[in-house]
Amino acid sequence: MKKLNWKVVLIASLVAVVTIGDLYAQGGRRYGRGMRNMDAPSFEAGRADRMERMAERLDLTDAQMEGIKALRTSFLNETNTRRAEKQVKMAELRAMQVSGDVSEKALDNLISEISMLDQQLMKARIMHRQEVRNLLNDEQKAIFDARGPMGPGNRGGRGYGHRGNCRQLN
Repeated sequence: MKKLNWKVVLIASLVAVVTIGDLYAQGGRRYGRGMRNMDAPSFEAGRADRMERMAERLDLTDAQMEGIKALRTSFLNETNTRRAEKQVKMAELRAMQVSGDVSEKALDNLISEISMLDQQLMKARIMHRQEVRNLLNDEQKAIFDARGPMGPGNRGGRGYGHRGNCRQLN
């Protein structure tokens, strides 16, 4: 009986340790971690931090920083409408799938519209990067090019990762 109790306690302890470790490994869904929360107070601060790190890494002048900020504002104004249009089209696609009334022609048209918006967004991102690059001197360009494209979920930062069946945000 005494050996049985010892084994039960040992097994229960191991289960507890594994469970608690798994919970900590999952992390929480708090600002800046787990979910993309653009209303989070740390989101704008994070963007400012990235801009400061880029300025420091590239040794940007004040004039270059102002130029990059102006380009970014222009880029966001240009792409926000397209992103919103894409979200509407994606919602239409999901509604079509859920309704069960999927005509091949309507599906093709919707997919074509979404693809066109993706193409326009990609072109805008590449052009924005080139415009930023044109503000840099040769040494800064070498560092900028070595860093590669930056953005959420890819290459330059921590990213938001994949969460099951969630759609990817641009």
